[in-house]
Amino acid sequence: MVERTPDAVPALRDPAEQRLVRVCASAVAELLDEPGDRLLYWDLHHDNILAGEREPWLAIDPEPAQVTLATALPAHR
Repeated sequence: MVERTPDAVPALRDPAEQRLVRVCASAVAELLDEPGDRLLYWDLHHDNILAGEREPWLAIDPEPAQVTLATALPAHR
């Protein structure tokens, strides 16, 4: 997808949309080069966030997953 962006951008008529696609493609290209050395809190949603005492909120019930950011972001919409 990222490699096809330069060919697809001219088809967009709105300059703001063209810029948005370029910026997003650039961010994805950066993430693709990142190693899978991060733990992601895979089950973060409203039922797993509570009011905290030390901090304003507390995340509970973690389900960590070791992933690359490029694959995690699209999968976790």
